[in-house]
Amino acid sequence: MSKHLTTGRVVRYLLLLTVACAVVLGVTFARYATVVQGQGSGDVAAVALGLTGDSTADLTSQLQGMKPGDTREVKFAVTNADGETTSEVTQAYSVSIVTTGNLPLEFELASTSVSEGTSAKVKSNLTWSGGELPYGSGVTHSYTLAVTWPENASDSALAYEIDRVVLKIDAQQAKPTEVL
Repeated sequence: MSKHLTTGRVVRYLLLLTVACAVVLGVTFARYATVVQGQGSGDVAAVALGLTGDSTADLTSQLQGMKPGDTREVKFAVTNADGETTSEVTQAYSVSIVTTGNLPLEFELASTSVSEGTSAKVKSNLTWSGGELPYGSGVTHSYTLAVTWPENASDSALAYEIDRVVLKIDAQQAKPTEVL
């Protein structure tokens, strides 16, 4: 007896073919499906600027009342710790003095940190770079900024002039120096 392809048989064969394809493709593509879960945290690297006396980096009020021949010293510190939090990355920083230039002031920046071992002096160029704060342990670099109004710059036109002086610290994540 010969079996004829009836509509019911065609539908059954197509159904079996669909199930077979689903099983084969499901097993084949199963190894590419993965689920990844996790969590993590990190602290943002930030430089803490501590100025003696005033909590801001605007030095205008500390230099108020200067006259030719005067020198004022401003002590400040740059640190990689803020309370209990210490930076998790090495930071390279620079110290800039931003001024309006209305007065003929001269600036001298000197490092007072014993651990740093270098002195940073800036007179004509108002930016000093080369500071580095290591990661993992709290370190403080202390500086003294001497602001001088030269005695020979005593023009009467400067008698009522004011100048704005701002201390700016620019820190960036740096590659740690390797010790061999």
